[in-house]
Amino acid sequence: MRRPATHAESLKELSTDSMPLFEQLPVDRDAVAAAAKEHYGLVLGDRVKESQNTTFKAANAEGVAYAVRATRDDEHGTKHRRVSDEMAFVDFFVQRGEDCVCAPLHPPVTRVQLPSLPAFTLCAIRWADGEPVDFASMKWATDAATIRCWGATLARLHQGGREFELAHPDIAARMQRWDEVHCAIMAGVALHPDDAAAIDHPSAYGCIHGDLNLSNFHIVHGPDGPTALRVFDWDQTQRGWWEYDLAQAAITTLMLTEGGALPTGDPVPGVSVEHFLEHLVAGYEAAGHGKVHMERLMRMLALRKLFYYKFCKQAAIEGNIPADMGWFIDYINRWMEKHPPSAAQ
Repeated sequence: MRRPATHAESLKELSTDSMPLFEQLPVDRDAVAAAAKEHYGLVLGDRVKESQNTTFKAANAEGVAYAVRATRDDEHGTKHRRVSDEMAFVDFFVQRGEDCVCAPLHPPVTRVQLPSLPAFTLCAIRWADGEPVDFASMKWATDAATIRCWGATLARLHQGGREFELAHPDIAARMQRWDEVHCAIMAGVALHPDDAAAIDHPSAYGCIHGDLNLSNFHIVHGPDGPTALRVFDWDQTQRGWWEYDLAQAAITTLMLTEGGALPTGDPVPGVSVEHFLEHLVAGYEAAGHGKVHMERLMRMLALRKLFYYKFCKQAAIEGNIPADMGWFIDYINRWMEKHPPSAAQ
């Protein structure tokens, strides 16, 4: 088995993918419906996402709901390999009994090639039970029990990430890195020496979800409050620091405190980055899978902010921003004008 490439080695192979940030490669709906029926026994429903991965809601004969995701491939099969590795990561959690992960149907991925149509990769994942996060209530940012559950879930995922890398080093070696995501817009960013030194150390860095913000999980509630999360949308699975994953959970509170409410920019009383981080870290550490490096967490939060700055800057250069994302790009740009990142490059 091959060990995961070191960061220095990997930089020599940094992705040169020239696809735009808002890659829109829709697939033929009839082809997806036929493939979903043939390979998974699912009846396709409404389209719920268009760009990057075209996603539909679907159901089996018993009415059990699934998400069906179709990803257009390139001539080299790059995206098929990436989705295959992502689903192997997800299925690893399922096989070890982690109920916080939405299980894929088998086969985890199917490559579909039809005459005169572009090839695409299909996967089907159980629709998350529980309830979507109510963003407007702000309970996700203020309720200690919810935030601690979020932190505990990240701890479980990170422990699974460490075990996955030991069990499947070849797959881990192929995973995109934190500086390759979204066309490598973070490539070349200067790192704190301690963070650079921590790369390739499994105690600090490994396979992470990469995007566990409040839109990528549902909350399961019990009589006394939240009891579990159900995590989905793993298409930014990557190798990075554990604190980089925690920082993505916290970045929206930083947006709200510095940039104001989305999309208006009005003040948001009651939301505090310090309060959120206090309970996120407490939930993480109470799970018993490791301690949070607090100085690194604050640096990772700044790194995440830089990511949003660079993403929106690049989106403005490229243009062709989807209508449903235009307001968000505008909001981020206003936020950055008032509170620029500390290392904008």
